[in-house]
Amino acid sequence: MSTGWALRTFQAWARQRNERSGDLCPVDLFDKSYAPNVTCNCLQRFVLEARREDGTRYPPKTIYSILCGLLRHSRLVQDDPPNFLDRKDVRFKKLHGTCDVAFRELTF
Repeated sequence: MSTGWALRTFQAWARQRNERSGDLCPVDLFDKSYAPNVTCNCLQRFVLEARREDGTRYPPKTIYSILCGLLRHSRLVQDDPPNFLDRKDVRFKKLHGTCDVAFRELTF
């Protein structure tokens, strides 16, 4: 999975979401340092809302790969970004719970 593709996928979702919702997610979330709660909330929404171009949901492995690509990108452009995939980091506990539920739903 390409880091660039993961970033473009997130940014396209964020732009579309921002056009239809008053609850905004920064398109540049992984280029700048945002508070962990902003990152967590936006990624939770992304996991639940992201769709392929044909409207179907991404499989769990693809969503996880996109999250890995976003983390790789943030590590390239930020000094010390938080590891939102680290289950020991309680600041991202809600994201991990959202992933667990969404991935279970998508598996069955």
